[in-house]
Amino acid sequence: MKNYNIYSNGSGLVAIKEGFSWPALFFGPLWGFTKGFWIWDVILLIVMIVSGGAATPLIGLIYGCYGNKWWTNRVLKNGQTKTALRRRGMTEFLENRG
Repeated sequence: MKNYNIYSNGSGLVAIKEGFSWPALFFGPLWGFTKGFWIWDVILLIVMIVSGGAATPLIGLIYGCYGNKWWTNRVLKNGQTKTALRRRGMTEFLENRG
């Protein structure tokens, strides 16, 4: 079962899955742009272009392995606090939240 860490800043919740990130693997820097990793995304996009795309699988794997950790650090750096750990699916969590 998937574990999700729930973070809150008072105005909303962010749920981040523990472990490997499949969306980060497949979308790499595009996924990173949506999470606010601007500087690293630009650098890695340049590496992908300069390598003629040869580095793309490796960069995707790096994002998949470390993406959720980077996102968690970003959320904590922005002042959000961990409010819960859910050991069930997010759909079930959202349905029971109320």
